[in-house]
Amino acid sequence: MRTENQARRTTRAFTLLEIIAVMVIIGVMVSAAVLELPGIIDSNKVKGAKSEMSTFCTALELFRMDVGSYPTDDQGLQALITAPADATNWSGPYLKQTTTFKDPWGTPYQYHTRVNQTTGATEFLVVSYGSDKKAGGTGYAADFGSNGVTDPEGWQSGGSGIAGG
Repeated sequence: MRTENQARRTTRAFTLLEIIAVMVIIGVMVSAAVLELPGIIDSNKVKGAKSEMSTFCTALELFRMDVGSYPTDDQGLQALITAPADATNWSGPYLKQTTTFKDPWGTPYQYHTRVNQTTGATEFLVVSYGSDKKAGGTGYAADFGSNGVTDPEGWQSGGSGIAGG
């Protein structure tokens, strides 16, 4: 016959095997989360860069409506904060003074203009070189630009800038 002490001890305790199984499950879950973390961070950086580019595009359109043209390549995005010397009707700043014009990887955004050969209209492009901080690349290291451009080099050479298009 069991004593009351023996019955209490057997109902409260976990076996060593149960503890090890729980620790293995927790370890697997933690390692899976850690492996996914870099991808989540890079994905959020791409989303952040695209959001900033959208803000720049809106500011560039406001600049064009006031001044009559987009900033030149030499004036760059800085023209959205500081009036260019030759800009008449400049009503900025069009962005906060604290804007750094750097993508989430710390690389300056590239700004380019061109004249569309078909329409004769001036167009602009804001580019991030992605996580590798240089032209080219794939995945999170791929270049991407404003207005849906996925091939900035192709855009600059007169193409649509849409990969495969």
